[in-house]
Amino acid sequence: MKLDCRLPLKNQQGEFVLELDFVLKKGEFLALNGPSGSGKTTLLRIIAGLEKRSQGRLWVDGACWQDSDQGLFLAPQKRAIGLVFQNYALFPNMTVWQNLRYALQNDADLSLLEELLDLLDLSTLTNAWPRQLSGGQQQRVALARAIVRKPKILLLDEPLSALDFNLRERLQTYLLDLHQRFELSTILVSHDRQEIRKLADRVIMIEKGKKTGEGLPGQFSKIRSLDLVATWLGNGKVRLGDNILEAKLDENILEELDPNDLVNIRIKPEGEVWVVGKRDG
Repeated sequence: MKLDCRLPLKNQQGEFVLELDFVLKKGEFLALNGPSGSGKTTLLRIIAGLEKRSQGRLWVDGACWQDSDQGLFLAPQKRAIGLVFQNYALFPNMTVWQNLRYALQNDADLSLLEELLDLLDLSTLTNAWPRQLSGGQQQRVALARAIVRKPKILLLDEPLSALDFNLRERLQTYLLDLHQRFELSTILVSHDRQEIRKLADRVIMIEKGKKTGEGLPGQFSKIRSLDLVATWLGNGKVRLGDNILEAKLDENILEELDPNDLVNIRIKPEGEVWVVGKRDG
């Protein structure tokens, strides 16, 4: 995959331009990291065909999916994309089997559906409704639904961030196994440094729409700050996993927060923890 794109954006700090170009190698697991609001999710939406305003070109396996100069734009449903957000977006009126079956292109793929159910330990839940599933089970169904379409590119937007630490680790293993078994080309947006080290072949840092760094996950110690998601406890404290941390924030952010809100935090190299915003959704 080769992408170059340009799109004006706005976040809490003001207006900026998302302007990026990069290549995703076949079979590569690429991670995108950077502050919230820097354009990472928008980048996934551009690749998926969910953002028509962007300027630039997107080529996948020799086929042009988008070229703004030529007026070419391939509709999302015609792009071989698997997409998983934090919100699992399962159809509530369909069972696990029906959710996966709906994503199939044809009946010939039923064997793949059954294989995925087995790989993700979902075989006993085929008749369950989404409301009967735990968060981890729903996430596994969402992953299976994305992969059953045999995508050329799998796009993951912080799919595990809402789960507890132990469950997140188990699902990271599932995800890596699926990536390797089905020879996927995967792009993951994540604020979790440990997750990136475990899963990714390469990391691109993005800030205010621009690439600010690129390298191997093992070079992550050189990155100047770490962006994560935590729970605001009030009184200047956040919970990160099993740890309670002292955090700094300005009064404007404080006015928006209630106890148990999810917040974006930044841990600086010197160890200071800053709340940089309330997490959407």
